[in-house]
Amino acid sequence: MNRRITKRTRSRKQQPLVDWREILLFLSFSLLGSGAVSPLLAAPPLKPTATLADCMTYSPTEGDGYFALSLQLETEAIDDRPREVAILFDTSASQIGLFREKALGVLEHLLETLPPTDRVMLWGVDLRAKLFTKDWVAPQSPEMRQALEDLNDRAPLGATDLEQVFSDILPKLPAGQGFPRAIIYIGDGMSRAALVRPEDLIKRIDKLVLARLPVSAYLTGPSWDAQLMATIVNHTGGQIAIENNQRTAKEYGAFLAEAAHGTVYWPESVQLPAGVIEIFPNPAPPLRSDRDSILVGRGRLQPDAQISMLVKESGQPHQVRWKIQVRPSDEVNGYLSEVFAAAEKWKGKLLPLVGAAGLAEAKRALNVEFQEILELASFALSNGNPEDAEPLAKKALEIDPESSEAKILLKEVAKEYLGLARAAMNAKNYIVAAEYVRRATNLDPDVEGAGVLQAMIQNLAQQAGMETIPPPSQDLTIKEEKPKDQTAEETEEPEKKTSSPEAKPAE
Repeated sequence: MNRRITKRTRSRKQQPLVDWREILLFLSFSLLGSGAVSPLLAAPPLKPTATLADCMTYSPTEGDGYFALSLQLETEAIDDRPREVAILFDTSASQIGLFREKALGVLEHLLETLPPTDRVMLWGVDLRAKLFTKDWVAPQSPEMRQALEDLNDRAPLGATDLEQVFSDILPKLPAGQGFPRAIIYIGDGMSRAALVRPEDLIKRIDKLVLARLPVSAYLTGPSWDAQLMATIVNHTGGQIAIENNQRTAKEYGAFLAEAAHGTVYWPESVQLPAGVIEIFPNPAPPLRSDRDSILVGRGRLQPDAQISMLVKESGQPHQVRWKIQVRPSDEVNGYLSEVFAAAEKWKGKLLPLVGAAGLAEAKRALNVEFQEILELASFALSNGNPEDAEPLAKKALEIDPESSEAKILLKEVAKEYLGLARAAMNAKNYIVAAEYVRRATNLDPDVEGAGVLQAMIQNLAQQAGMETIPPPSQDLTIKEEKPKDQTAEETEEPEKKTSSPEAKPAE
């Protein structure tokens, strides 16, 4: 999910010597107070324009099709409104050494890149959230420089409780100037102190959406929880970057500054095109001006399909409509069925698909999992364990329903079952033999020799006095059956004689 990082086109070096926005902001703070909104600065919401929606599809030979829809909005003008940015800096024990050094560099470059008209709050987060600025301050102000010194003096200790951190922060964000807000997180995204339950995560995301707080993140550390943080980012309309040694702290700082200034549109309702059976996430995730948002669905779209949404930005509604470019079905998109299946339980509210890059990462992860599962299945089969190979091959087929490798592997499992059926028949264990034939034909109805073998097993079972072959128990260990006409006395263990020794005649 590493994304291309571009520098802001309006860096501080490119600003004119007299920044009228900064002067107006100073006047608004001086004359109106912290709770008022200057009419000069409260710029009107930006009207969005829908781009062409790209749609990848996968249609199996049987059943419903699957698709992934990429939606993005563009703004008619540059969104240069100031932002109120809450920065959460991870101060847990994992952030030490070079990781902490670079993270602090990212933070410093973020503050340098943010326009001076922005207002920022800085928090250190681990078990709880600690505020290092008393209120919203300018990103390059003396108050922020002091906050950075205090943060640098704080030793990285303990673990992080992300749920508690957000609970601490949200009620304490004071009323600002009414500008769009954003949260920037710098850390590993892990919640080691208290694992985040899915239902709690959904509730937390709902609160962030209600507060119109998009969360963007830069993940760094010896390890990180990209899935957890990407889920929060995706469903609140943020951006995410993961540490890559080839990128500098300055680049990551610029990326986060751009993320804070992206325009976010919040969906209110969606009108789906004909042919859609179900679509996730439900409700739809926020839309941004600088990246796409992904919807995955089940159904078959028509070539002239369209989708429309009612979205809001700064409280103003906008109706937008996309024409959908429906691409032909492709087997390489078979993974979409697995993505959709994973989304069903929580209606897609836990999908970590941050734009097209997130979808590509899901495909890569599933492909890696697919290859690993196939290798394990092949290994189990080569070692004579078809019972272990069967569920693995089926799992691989779920990930890629058109995989010829997985289908061939299941046919080989069926042949192996027939081999076990013959061995069980030779051991006169007809119940187990019949079960293995049943398993083989379930996997491959045309497996060679199954019909003849089934007839032989039935015939031998009848000769042994079995009118019908009952279903087997869970234990399919091949054991030799004892003849049915064997009497109970013969099957019982002979009673041990315990008579006393014969008495010897007295001499």
